[in-house]
Amino acid sequence: RPSPITGKQTPVFSPYIKTKRIIKSYSVTLILSLSIIAACSAIFITQKLMWHFRTGEIRLGAIIAACWYTVQIEIFNFLFSATAKRLTEFENHRTDTEFEDSLIGKSFVFAFINSYTPLFYIAFVQPFIPELDYCPNSSCMNELQVFLGTIFFARVVLSNLFEVAVPALTVAAKATA
Repeated sequence: RPSPITGKQTPVFSPYIKTKRIIKSYSVTLILSLSIIAACSAIFITQKLMWHFRTGEIRLGAIIAACWYTVQIEIFNFLFSATAKRLTEFENHRTDTEFEDSLIGKSFVFAFINSYTPLFYIAFVQPFIPELDYCPNSSCMNELQVFLGTIFFARVVLSNLFEVAVPALTVAAKATA
């Protein structure tokens, strides 16, 4: 129907179709969030298998798992940023504010789950699973510190690598062409 502001023809969805599209969009977001939790679980299973590799008090399995998880965070962030925009466009919001609010909501939920799942697991779940026997005296603070420090350091290295290496490679590729 014609827009009351511009007079141009604009697509109009019934509330039923709009609700159906929003439910589909948030279902995809939920599935991607659950895949993050599954990937995090796989990382912790691998860490459990590498339990005996250590140097002093620091378990190398925890450092390798944190590095692996950092790469996973970056990959999922890259994949979901494009997916979230497409899903929000699929919802067909009427205003830019509605569009931005929906995009921000999906992005926040996803980024929160993507970034904090392993830390939540180490701090609040792992101490209460005696079969894992990770935490002496029911305190996982040392492992939490190692995991958080490794993630922080690896993300700084990765972000600097992308900020420096990618432009340098682009310039080098243009120079040889």
